[in-house]
Amino acid sequence: MPAPGDRAARITPREWVSALACGVVLTALLTHPTVAHFATGGRLDTNDGKFSIWNVAWVAHALSDRSARLFDANIFYPHRSTLTYSELNLVAGVLALPVYVVTRNPIAALNSAILLALFMCYLAMWALVRRLTGSNGAGLVAAAAYTFSAFTSSHTAQVQLLMIFALPLGLLAFHRLAQQPGLRTSVELGAAVAVAALACGYYGIYLAGMLGIAAIGWATRRRAYWLALGGAAVVAAALVAPIVVPYLRDRAAEGAGAVRGTNTEELRTYSADMRAHLTSSTALDVKWYGALYRPGERPREVVFPGLMVLALAAIGAIDVVKRRSAQRPVVVYAVIAAVAFWASLGPAGGLYPLLVNVVPGMSFLRVPARAAIVDIFALCVIAGFGYARVAERRGWVVALSLIAVASELWVPWPLQTLPPVPNVYRVLAGLPRGPVVELPFPFEPANFHQHAKAMLMSTFHWQPLVNGYSDYIPPDFERIAAPLNQFPDRQSFDIMHERQVRYVIWRLPEYGPYMQDLLARLPLYQAYLRLVAEDQGIRLYEIVRWPPAGVAP
Repeated sequence: MPAPGDRAARITPREWVSALACGVVLTALLTHPTVAHFATGGRLDTNDGKFSIWNVAWVAHALSDRSARLFDANIFYPHRSTLTYSELNLVAGVLALPVYVVTRNPIAALNSAILLALFMCYLAMWALVRRLTGSNGAGLVAAAAYTFSAFTSSHTAQVQLLMIFALPLGLLAFHRLAQQPGLRTSVELGAAVAVAALACGYYGIYLAGMLGIAAIGWATRRRAYWLALGGAAVVAAALVAPIVVPYLRDRAAEGAGAVRGTNTEELRTYSADMRAHLTSSTALDVKWYGALYRPGERPREVVFPGLMVLALAAIGAIDVVKRRSAQRPVVVYAVIAAVAFWASLGPAGGLYPLLVNVVPGMSFLRVPARAAIVDIFALCVIAGFGYARVAERRGWVVALSLIAVASELWVPWPLQTLPPVPNVYRVLAGLPRGPVVELPFPFEPANFHQHAKAMLMSTFHWQPLVNGYSDYIPPDFERIAAPLNQFPDRQSFDIMHERQVRYVIWRLPEYGPYMQDLLARLPLYQAYLRLVAEDQGIRLYEIVRWPPAGVAP
């Protein structure tokens, strides 16, 4: 086995082939049935899933259409810069761009971004652990355990949380810099930090914190080392600023400000507890679920790293104590794991409030439990050392270990198939540009997330949409929400006129017993509406003129 961290022990072509092959096979297997339903299957059972499809498709659409402005997403019309109301998901959108340009299929675009991100994660984690341990098998096993952990399979509806390749990519760049500080490695590390920040705000901040610990762990008196780290910070800031500065500026202009995670009660709600760190969505680990939770009780988070990881990490830690081999990497990553575990407990753990005041940007994070992905990452690195110790000169163990990891982590992704898109939306795509209202219009704040359905269908026409859902809701949205459901009547027509709405979509089957009341009102306003298309109980009307002021049929 090559010496850990030995730069002379270069990765061989055979090792590259093994990593690429394992990455492809495991990504297809452990995201099943994503590949089989590539163009039709998504997390349509949750509004977060629909939002992710819309978000990634919008970014890909805006990047491929010169007439579209990236930040001016097509929701909450007439508000501007509405993409900034939540996570931008720029990296996911860029990953989805090739498939979106070819297919114009929003689900295929999202699935391509997810599959590519996880494949990249596998390669980055493999390269990191292979570099640290000198063992190709350790890299393959650790990469599988991290990339497809229970955290991944429990966040399939939130695309930004699947950009986990950012963490191993950043640490891999750091170790290259620590071994050979210079301009090239400085730029590589700065670029990795920028990618992490633009992929997911949480991961950008987490990576910055990990790099702080790693920088101390590998501290040296060499001036080049510190200059390279400083240069990396400058590069990261230069790459991120052109996006973050307008992002914050536009949020402030829209009244959104910055989402600050300083509400103690909210932080407690979104914190992990000890049970969360024992909870898994996978087939084997779920057997003790009933012992952890009462009937009807749901876990705060799903972040159990896996039995294989814990066993191998324990072997790696014990080996350090006994043989003092690879002491520094294991110790530093153990510190990272401990800090992340502690931080994931939120205010109740005591560390999180301190980190909010020390780590830049930490005060903007609302879900402390997500820090557990850093704990899983660090444990998987340490597990790589444990594997290298157990499987030294035992090549056959690689296949057996990968099978064991895949068996423990495999769980089918809960994808649903998108039904045929009603022709109404295809027709709307070919009509002159104009604002759209899709009815019924969810009007209670607790149900605003249901506007994600209209957002998803807007990916097939990209007309401006009065509907919308995001982390930030404009103050006037709640005011107009209830009255719009009475359309057509005098008040709703006035709201439509105020926003220059041109098209109205009615999903009639969703009105239930109220549908007859709606249909009875339509003849009173037939002079102002023109039926454009109808399909599957969904009607598209164009507002051809406005009722005279003060006149109600």
